[in-house]
Order: sequence, then C-alpha cells, then structure tokens
Amino acid sequence: MIRELRKLQQSLLDRYNRGFLGAITDMELANIDNVIQIHKFKSECMTFYQISFDYLDKWLHLDSLPQNLDWLLLKDVELIDYKILKGCAELLCPEIAQIDDLFEEGCCLQRNFPSLSMTSDLSLDQRWGIITQENFPCIRKLLSSIFAILASNAVCERVFSLSKVQWRDDRNKLDISTVGALLKVIVNFEMSCREIHQKLTNNKVALKKICSNAKYTN
Repeated sequence: MIRELRKLQQSLLDRYNRGFLGAITDMELANIDNVIQIHKFKSECMTFYQISFDYLDKWLHLDSLPQNLDWLLLKDVELIDYKILKGCAELLCPEIAQIDDLFEEGCCLQRNFPSLSMTSDLSLDQRWGIITQENFPCIRKLLSSIFAILASNAVCERVFSLSKVQWRDDRNKLDISTVGALLKVIVNFEMSCREIHQKLTNNKVALKKICSNAKYTN
C-alpha cells in the first residue's frame, strides 16, 4: 500500500512539473480555439495536482509508517533481516526494539524458513498464525500492530451510516448514550435477532430498563 501511495505521489508531481494532462486531453484541447479557456482549464488541472499531492503529503504521514514490509509476505528469507524488523518495531512497538529477543526470533525464523513452504497453500494470516504459535512473542506483537493498520477509513466511516439508521427525522428522541449502545451492539455482537431476544427475555433487569423512559432525552 505504501509503495502504491508513493508511486501516486510521484506520478502527480511528475505531471505537475511537466504540465502533462493526458494524451487524450491534449488531443481534445488541440481542437479548441479559445486560448483563454485552454489556459483556465490547464490552470485548474495544475491546482488539482497540487491539492492532491499536498493532501497525500499532509494526511497520510508516510514517513511515520514502516517502509519495508515485504518480509511479511514470507517469500524471501533475505528479507527477514534484523535491521528491517527493528526498524518496524521502532515505529510500532518501541519496547521490543530495545531488547535482544527480537534478534533471536529473527534468526530462528530464518533458520526455519525452508519448512514454511509447507504452508504456502494457506493465506498469509493463517501462515503467520501457525508460525507464531511457537515461541515468537516479539514478532507476534509486531505482527499484531502491523495487521491492525487499516488499509482505508471505510470501517471507521461506517459508523455514520449506522448512526443515520438509528437517528432519523421520525426517530430523534433517543439519548446519545442509547444510540451509542445500539451501535456497539450492532458492530460488536455476532448474535441473531432470535438469540438476542432469548437473552433479553431472561434478563429481568434489562427488561425493566428497556420499558423505562431513561433511554430518551428529556
């Protein structure tokens, strides 16, 4: 992901510096006689390039992310290098970057790399799951931090669409804490409606709270 974002940044910068708008765009502009319109269009395109580049540079903070994560793919034993592991740990898990166990675990992983080919038919997370069942506490912690980095903010933004379902123009008297509780149940509980109904009907305290007016705003 980081590599692709850097390629996008560089592509935007190259287009901006060279004033390149695309081959088809240049062909279409050649058919327009109005020089003022052409100049205005090109100026707006350059502004778009600049805004896009600045946005990536400001919000993605690529320099604060690990730069070499190819070792995670388990394709090349040479990539499982202590310096690379330590570089990742310094950014994500500083506490394990300061102990020698990370070096020992990296060496152990290199020695056992040939046997990892037996798990090549599994998904990457399954392969790492099998590997870290052994005694790799530092690498396990580092993996947990890396795999927790979201590829996009779609998961976070989903809360807004879920909130709109619970809080509508015709359903706007719920207390904020009630809406929050509903969202937590929807997101975190993998239970069917039947299972939730059975669980609640057996909980007298919960039933009493459900029937009360405490869930509404004053």
